[in-house]
Formats: sequence, structure tokens, C-alpha cells
Amino acid sequence: PAARAALAALLEHGAALLRSRGAAIDAAPLTDHDRDALVALYIVYGRPAVPVRNDQLQRIPVGWELLDGWRDPIQGALPSLGRIELRAPDGRRAPIGTGFLVAPELVMTARHVADDLRPEGAPPPRPGDRIDPAVGAQIDWRAEADNPDAFARFRIVELTWAHPEEDVALLRLSREGAEPAHARMPLPLPLCSAAPAQLDGALVFTGGYPVGGGEGALSWQRLQDIFPGVLGTKRLQPGKLLAPAWSAHRLQHDCSTLGGSSGAPLFLLERHRPLVIGVHVAGAPFTANVAAPTWRMRDALPRELLHTGAPGHGGIGFAPDPLGAGGA
Repeated sequence: PAARAALAALLEHGAALLRSRGAAIDAAPLTDHDRDALVALYIVYGRPAVPVRNDQLQRIPVGWELLDGWRDPIQGALPSLGRIELRAPDGRRAPIGTGFLVAPELVMTARHVADDLRPEGAPPPRPGDRIDPAVGAQIDWRAEADNPDAFARFRIVELTWAHPEEDVALLRLSREGAEPAHARMPLPLPLCSAAPAQLDGALVFTGGYPVGGGEGALSWQRLQDIFPGVLGTKRLQPGKLLAPAWSAHRLQHDCSTLGGSSGAPLFLLERHRPLVIGVHVAGAPFTANVAAPTWRMRDALPRELLHTGAPGHGGIGFAPDPLGAGGA
């Protein structure tokens, strides 16, 4: 009840600001409380973060009823997203980002997330480096709110590849020591192979494990008010690509993201299934979120990591642009 009352007060303050200032919202300086209220209003009513439990969407928000029509294909993709975390010797787990399976035992994420997979004071790992077991690096394909007994954890053992220009990396998993022992890997997600012909204003969504933090971030209490439940658990965050702020080399979107969302896939909601078109790598309050386009990956990846179509070859797969190929 206290949390609901705090959120209601924050939303009312944001609504009052909009009523009094209208389009001139930033004509006068905004206090931290003003900014918190506007962010809360935006997240709750504009760009929500939908909890996921048992790989099922919970409580589709008002204004986003169209997600119901996409429920089955979206829920088919959610199991392939996992929380990258560091496990301390006492069992405590610290979330550091999001990753998604792109080939058997290969996880794509942001390079800066991979940089954190090291002992304190050690240099960041380089492509080909084994991850020091002492840091307890792992991915949990579940990590859901109100579902602490559901987990599927696999150890991260290697930084396999990093893009020479983009903030993107591949991590290798081990099936040894999986928790529980019978845990299964999810299905790999294919990546979009070419820049779609038309993206301005396209519906997209990302999914990940928002935990907060970063420059200009809201306070922990504010985050708890806005993101009900447990921070750092799996969420779906719908939004749109910003027009004309996208190109063959950069995607900008307005999905609600926080620290912990880095490395999450950005899906295009078109045609028959969601298709990964980017990797979320950066964002800041009151500006845009940035994703690295997947078509920037294909030529940079070593051939041995790509799916060649040969029987038994389980490399990274690329799918055609569902809207018709555009310029790259």
C-alpha cells in the first residue's frame, strides 16, 4: 500500500506538471522530483516494463493491448533471454547485464558487460580469453519476479569474440555444472541480416533485467515505486524506433531501459514473429537508447561461428529482413 501511494503521488505530480506547462515543459528548470515524476509517468503509461513469470507476460498495460496479439511469438522468444551475473562464494548473485542465445552455447551481449567478467583490479578479458572461475560468471535463463525457485544457470567460460567497432561480444557457456543438473539451453535466436527498408516509428521491444544505476539514474526507492516487484528480474519493454534517428550503423529506440538492460536484444515486431535487429548498448534519461544493428555483425563474425546450413552445424543464424531489404 505504501509503495502504491508513493507511485500515485509521483504520477499525480507528473500530470500536474504537464497540465501547467504543456509543451513548454522544460521552459523552467526541473527539480529532481519533477524529473522523477515525468519519468514515472512515461514508464507507467507510455513505455511500460511488463513482468515475466514462467516465461509468460503478466498484466498487459493499458494502451498496449496490441501485445496480446503478439503474446505467443513474444513468449516464444523470452526463454532465450538471460541475466548475466557474478556469483560470490557465499552464493549472492550480482546482476551485471542481459544476454541472449544466438547459437548452441554462445551468448550475445554488450562488450562492456563482458568487460566486467574479471576479478577486481584485473584487466578486461580479450577475445579468446578464458573467464576466471573465481568471478562466478554465469547466466540465468529465468530470474523472474515472484518465482525464486525457478532458475536455469550455466557457467560463462570464455569471451569468444568482440566486434572491432561495436559494443557487442559473444560469450561461451559450459553445460558442466548447470543448475539444476537437468537444466536445458533455450533455442537460439536468429539475427536480422540486412537493414530493413523502413524502420521509422516501427514497433519494437526489448527484454532484460533492469536494475538501475548510471548517470542521471533515479533513486533506488523511486525505481522500486515505478518498477513494482523485484528489480533485476525479467521484463518486457515495448516501444518504437525513433525517426529519423536510425541508420545502417545505429538504432535509437524509446523502450524503458535501466542499468542491467545492456546486452538485451532489440526485436522488431513485424509480420509473423519478432526478429532481433539490434543489441541494446546504451541509454540515458530524457534522451534516446542506442542499439547496435545486427547486420553490422555478419561480416565481422568469423566464418566458423556462422551457420552454414551444413547438417549438424549449429552456428549463428541470420534471417532475411521481413520488410524487404533496405540500404546498408
